[in-house]
Amino acid sequence: MNCHCAEIVTPGLLELFDARQRLIDAATPINAVENITLGQSAGRVLAETLVAPLDMPGVDNSAMDGYALCLADYQAVPPGAGLPILQRVPAGAGVMLLPEGGCARIFTGAPVPMGADIVVPQERVTLDQRGHIHLEGSLVVGANSRREGEETRMGSPLLAAGKLLDAASIALLASHGVNAVTVKRRLRVALLSTGDELIAPGTARSPGQVYDSNRAMLNVLLAQAQCDVLDLGIIADSPTSLHQAFEQAQTAADLVVCTGGVSVGEEDHVRSVIEQRGGLHFHGVAMKPGKPFAFGYLGAEPLSSIPVNGAAG
Repeated sequence: MNCHCAEIVTPGLLELFDARQRLIDAATPINAVENITLGQSAGRVLAETLVAPLDMPGVDNSAMDGYALCLADYQAVPPGAGLPILQRVPAGAGVMLLPEGGCARIFTGAPVPMGADIVVPQERVTLDQRGHIHLEGSLVVGANSRREGEETRMGSPLLAAGKLLDAASIALLASHGVNAVTVKRRLRVALLSTGDELIAPGTARSPGQVYDSNRAMLNVLLAQAQCDVLDLGIIADSPTSLHQAFEQAQTAADLVVCTGGVSVGEEDHVRSVIEQRGGLHFHGVAMKPGKPFAFGYLGAEPLSSIPVNGAAG
């Protein structure tokens, strides 16, 4: 497949989409898990399927500010008599028993009293001088009540393993009282820039020196991808310095990303050091700029080693 990224395709170079597919095929999932608090879980990947620890709602509760009553009681009183208000049920109250022959003033989220079978919104209720209620409009048993367990039942699936925890899923877990979750461990990425000409932003610059912008950009992109970044800084253009940096990366990271030093010049040592510490899957991609892209590994065997991506600075 020719993506036409290079004006002239040099023989032996991989096409961009072929190179990308090789990178995808070489990726292996992180199976290690960790337990974290719900407050730390935004953007993390759930490692296990969670079931509901309780019914939601936990009890029948009112969906409206209004009046809870037994419809048969209201229909049994003489025309125009209405029902007296004998109870007040705020949100957070326990489940009460509806007094016989009366109704309850109830508020949104409050438990519906036992014996009540309808909640009438306050907009459809008028009070007479005695404080008795009179209802307007159609009356249907069960109206304006959220039934126990109508959203989720205890033991039913809540979130599946592999779910990316976003604001909605975190709110769902919090509503069930969940405060800790088991998630996939983040990918640990060792990041480094190579080049004797590079200096950190904020440093006084001499002629010929260049501020290291690639590492700043990659730090942000990796963080946005929910990676834990081990920033190894700027590494000198020498085999010894690169060997030391890669040795540190091998012991601490799942992946190494470096920029600079992967071309074929005399001061480009990254490719040779990768080959000495492991091997190369490929070097050179048919795109411009970025042709000297390298993908290799650090370790004895490709499948059990640390992948390393190197690109021109």
